[in-house]
Order: sequence, then structure tokens, then C-alpha cells
Amino acid sequence: MSTQSTNSQKIDVSESDSNVVLRPADNDLFIRTGKQVIDACKLDISIELWLHELEGMASHVLDWAQNHKDRITSIYLAARATKIVLFVCPASDSFDFDLADDLTSLNTHLLKTFNVGMVEILQIPSDEIDRFVDEGRAKLIYGRQAKPHQSVEA
Repeated sequence: MSTQSTNSQKIDVSESDSNVVLRPADNDLFIRTGKQVIDACKLDISIELWLHELEGMASHVLDWAQNHKDRITSIYLAARATKIVLFVCPASDSFDFDLADDLTSLNTHLLKTFNVGMVEILQIPSDEIDRFVDEGRAKLIYGRQAKPHQSVEA
């Protein structure tokens, strides 16, 4: 069995593209850039603060939705693995390319403004919401509860 020495040497990590090598006790090896290490440290916040950030983000999305109410019918928020996913249902029956551009801008703003980790925004048809979202676990941020899609019988 190998022993590890504790070294109290100071290590400076700057927000650069230089690599930082991390060797945990289980002998895994992680190589990250200085920026990635700093971003990970920034996300190491208390659950209370994270929930506060999440509530702030949800409130911002609600305000955004109310300003785009003619183009969307509902927005759901769900936690998926290591990210927050927003499911946006357009008012149109087909994919709304202009809305997609606006959602990209919204996503960029959310990532820069709120400290909740990765955020993904997906545009999905409202009549197929149950194919994408577990409505029992997702939070409806804006709009009305979507109707499940109609099954096709053979």
C-alpha cells in the first residue's frame, strides 16, 4: 500500500488554458484547465444559495415568458443529471426558428447571470410534452398545463 505525503505547498491556479492535474486518493487522474477549476470552485456554494439562484432564474424566465407570451404557451423546468433543462412550448404548431434565436440569447444570459450550473433550453411541441417531461417532477414556470398527445391506435 502506498502512502501519500501531505505537502503544504501553495499552488496558484489562474484562469488560463494551462492544465491542472488533480490526483485524488483513489488514483483517478483529472486534467482540467485553470478556468475549469475556478468555475468548479465558484459552483461550490451552499444549497441555500443555489436554491436562491434557481428561484431568481425561474423568476427571470417567468418575466421573459410574459414578454414573449404571444409566441409561447408554457415553460417547464426540470433537473436532469448535472444540468437544469427548460422545456419551452411554442404557440405555433411547428418549430419556431425566431423563437429559437431568442431562446439562445436567453440561455446565454442565464448562464452568465445565475450560478446554477449548466442550463439547457429545448423547444418542444406542446402536444407532446409528456414525451419530454415528467410533469410530476418538473415545475411549470409559465403557462398552462399541456394536454398529453393523442395516441394513434392501430
